[in-house]
Amino acid sequence: MYKHFFKRVLDFCLSLVVLIILFIPLLIITVWLHFANKGAGAFFLQKRPGTKGKVFNLIKFKTMTDEVNERGELLPDEFRLTKIGQFVRSTSIDELPQLFNVLKGDMALIGPRPLSLKLLPLYTKEQVRRHDVRPGISGWAQVNGRNHAKYSEKFANDVWYVDHCTLTTDLKIIWMTIRNVLNRSDIGSGAEDMDTVDDLHFGIRLLKFGSDYPVIDNYKKGNAVSSIYPNANYYACGRQAINDLIGKFQWKRIWMPSYFCYDIINYIKTTGIKVVYYVDYPGNDDETSIGKIQFEEGDVLFRMNFFGFRGVRTNKTIPVPVIEDHSHDLVGEWSQNSDADFCIASLRKTLPISEGGILWSPKEKKLPLSPKETEENNKLADIRYKAMTRKAGYLNGSIKKPRFRQDMLDTEKMLDKIPISKISNDSWNIINEIDIQEWYDRKYRNWNLLQDIATEDVKILQPEKNTFNPFSLVLLFKSKEVRDKMRDILINRQTVFPAILWRIPEVQNSESVDFGNRMLSIHCDGRYDKDLDELKERIITAIRLLKGQC
Repeated sequence: MYKHFFKRVLDFCLSLVVLIILFIPLLIITVWLHFANKGAGAFFLQKRPGTKGKVFNLIKFKTMTDEVNERGELLPDEFRLTKIGQFVRSTSIDELPQLFNVLKGDMALIGPRPLSLKLLPLYTKEQVRRHDVRPGISGWAQVNGRNHAKYSEKFANDVWYVDHCTLTTDLKIIWMTIRNVLNRSDIGSGAEDMDTVDDLHFGIRLLKFGSDYPVIDNYKKGNAVSSIYPNANYYACGRQAINDLIGKFQWKRIWMPSYFCYDIINYIKTTGIKVVYYVDYPGNDDETSIGKIQFEEGDVLFRMNFFGFRGVRTNKTIPVPVIEDHSHDLVGEWSQNSDADFCIASLRKTLPISEGGILWSPKEKKLPLSPKETEENNKLADIRYKAMTRKAGYLNGSIKKPRFRQDMLDTEKMLDKIPISKISNDSWNIINEIDIQEWYDRKYRNWNLLQDIATEDVKILQPEKNTFNPFSLVLLFKSKEVRDKMRDILINRQTVFPAILWRIPEVQNSESVDFGNRMLSIHCDGRYDKDLDELKERIITAIRLLKGQC
């Protein structure tokens, strides 16, 4: 009776009384934080799972500013945490706004702490029972080794509370919480209970799908890329190969598909060449679009095999030089039977290396001089390989999350600033070992295992022919709004990290913009093997959750 009725009545009454008593102090803290945070506000909301996993907005005092660096990225926490914010955290005052969550019925005064949505698919059947009751501001786990217990122990304490929720237990926890706060015993930063999945390790290997490659050493050795294209140049990235060609041949205009990566297009513009566009996107009749182009002397045409789904194209009737981009399928029928003047590919998007791009000529035309090794690229590659190594350790549970994601983002921006460079030795060694056909066979097998998840609301982009090498599993939605909801569910509730390829400027044709707004790309490459059933189940679960929101 207490657990299912009187506890809620007591929670409401006590929360209301405390808020009335603390109204003036809380108002002063709110105003103080507002100014200390430089206008960033005094509160912030976090989406957390409540009873039976139902999501609610948890309210907390905001203890940090929103200051950013010159690239518009938030500064590290230690630079944004204010003095008043540190005090509010260390005294657990930042938790007090959750009394409003208690009044609303999202939370209780006492119960298991509401943790990240990302944990929901990772709990064991026993651990998920912590969601059988309302989450609390404090709990049995928090008064029994709040900052020092292992998470497996904390979850066991949460489940114990679910089975022993009584008035006596709640009063005991309230007393122990007040005592700990007043004595400053076992009180940390105030953020412990709010940690995301990235900082939680409880005896299992973390399964996160997508995002950057970790270091991989279980690939089969054999038919290497360099044996398929023996006379190629190898660069730090594929975009460098494009600019090297432009520098050598001094073309005046380059015709780019309207659906493409505009970061690369901006990089191409640094050569001074004029960029013009023709209509092309996945599923489009590219040959008809190209037939409408009025080419001029000094032009060059750029073609793209989107997601590896296109069949062989010919360039025999095109009156200007042609560059083909085979980043999405290095070993398919089109790439190996191309009649283009030049072919390029970004190797780091499809192979487990830190950086790398390739340039070859199917017509055996003279390439630019082979790029030289540079200190700038060696430094960049070293940072990225260390980040990949740390990510591998993090995924197997041997280390907590370091800065690997930020290192990858920082070095991604550095690629546009380094000189044209030869691929690093570490990346070169891998692409000379890895059996590229076997790697793509894995992707093909994985894609086939996943592609039958299509529903009336979620479509799967299909290839033109039965023989193809998929770059990824491409999901298509009815609108950008639905796509964004699905992306949020995948990331925050299923730890699946899809990519958006690409965000197309609104000035482009509506078909390209629409495709970019409705798509999600989910990696299904050779790094995944035994975990494919788990990935498939998470996507299916996300689709079910999406249907419940739409």
